[in-house]
Amino acid sequence: MHTIRFKPYVGENYYSQEFKVLVLGESHYLNETDYADYVANKQRIELITQNVLDDYLHYKNTGKGYHRWMNTFTRFANVYANKTLSSPEVLEFWNSISFYNYVQSPMHAARQSPSGEDFSKSIDAFKQVVKELQPDIVFFWGHRLWNNYPKEYYFEIEGEHRKIYYLKLDRNIPFMVNPHPSSSSFNKSLTKDISDYIDTVKSL
Repeated sequence: MHTIRFKPYVGENYYSQEFKVLVLGESHYLNETDYADYVANKQRIELITQNVLDDYLHYKNTGKGYHRWMNTFTRFANVYANKTLSSPEVLEFWNSISFYNYVQSPMHAARQSPSGEDFSKSIDAFKQVVKELQPDIVFFWGHRLWNNYPKEYYFEIEGEHRKIYYLKLDRNIPFMVNPHPSSSSFNKSLTKDISDYIDTVKSL
């Protein structure tokens, strides 16, 4: 059982949104120094997720400090919005939603993946995050994350036009699984499906 080791990023306008979106990533990779601080339970490690998003937003705001991984966050925003967003629009988008990496034990070696135990032990922390954030929908980044998510905490209902998938936590929360935005499979061909699903969820 894991407590929350990596606190979620919460956009500054998240709580004022009528329709709250939580994006769910998989895990963090920590370098040697950060991993040592994680093992030592240093408090600064709690802010890793927030720091990642802050670095990204700093780049979009100033044009400085670019890293290739930042393309993942830009691509998700563009596909979600069905257009190529300007930097101010990207900032507005990410300031209105939240982001959390599900696995609460970090990876610390090249090409390392979370174990089944890592996934199963992270469910309690996820429950706590969802209870605090009260999202209206959760987007899973990547099929590996979904394939390893504990399936006793979900169910599906056949709706009038399509199936609706729910996380079964302190309340039932609609969710959607997409290819990871770092992959070429995540592209604007998915925009209509995402938009239609959101419209269906909003109509419930």
